Amino acid sequence: MSLAMAPVAHDPLTREERRGRMVHIRPTASAVQTFLQRVEAITIDDLKRIPYKRYICAREMLAAFGDDFGDRLRAVLDDYETGCLALHFGELSNQQDCVLIATAVSHLLSKPIPEPSGGYFGITTVVHDDAPSLKILDPYRYFSLHTDGVFADNPVDWLMMMKLEEQNAIGGESRLLHMADFDAFERLCRLDGSNTIFSFGLDEKDRRYEIFSKVSSMERGRSRILDTVGGQRRIKFVDQFILPETIAEATFIEKVHAALEDCEAIVVEPLPVGSMLILNNSVWVHGRAPFKRNPGLQRSLLRQYGYFPHRHPYMR
Repeated sequence: MSLAMAPVAHDPLTREERRGRMVHIRPTASAVQTFLQRVEAITIDDLKRIPYKRYICAREMLAAFGDDFGDRLRAVLDDYETGCLALHFGELSNQQDCVLIATAVSHLLSKPIPEPSGGYFGITTVVHDDAPSLKILDPYRYFSLHTDGVFADNPVDWLMMMKLEEQNAIGGESRLLHMADFDAFERLCRLDGSNTIFSFGLDEKDRRYEIFSKVSSMERGRSRILDTVGGQRRIKFVDQFILPETIAEATFIEKVHAALEDCEAIVVEPLPVGSMLILNNSVWVHGRAPFKRNPGLQRSLLRQYGYFPHRHPYMR
């Protein structure tokens, strides 16, 4: 006997549109409402403390959006020509609805990896602040283009950013670049003729070390910055976590950083409240445009990161 609620028939359940390399998917308002009704008894505290309920959310999203919804999401992320999803759920009335939706989506993709906070998702709030403690919290400067994932035991195949709320927020758009459109890629690969393997990590004296050590062994990751696999361009670039060992390596990092920021193919994408971006982390870099100065600025994003187990069997 199945304890799952029966799927509900909808026609159509979602609308899908490709713009450039981004695939936009808009579930109908009725499908979103059906999902939220099916999970209304699940609280954020449940999701934090009872892991199986996260997969119940994923199950109920399939029931509301269609059995193939998860397959469609994974297919876009696996497609080198796209690898980027923008999911739009309309106006959501509260943060709990956003967390339920984000949890369902992430658990349709794969198992998320722990956040530095120790949970499977994190919420980052940017406010008016001229001296923030972390680069990601600095509202009035460009947050430079980068990938996510640093340590050997925290591989990141995909990342999610969902906007929860914003007030007095002008600017702050996501800045995105796909490696197939990165005009300096081949030139930089030739410059690094020895295909240098770089170390990614943190020194123990770094104030962020204690935060990350709660969810990681802190074993340094090792990777090329730029690579080509099966004819597909790849990147791993987290400039503040790369540990060069020579002047030449530092100079190469500097050149990659400058070339990324100067690339004319950067896409500037506004993200409405209740919408999310999901990126293939090996072919897209992301950053943020500065906000317009405002003492009342406040913007909150929910973030999740995950990996595909078949790509990292040692993580099982």
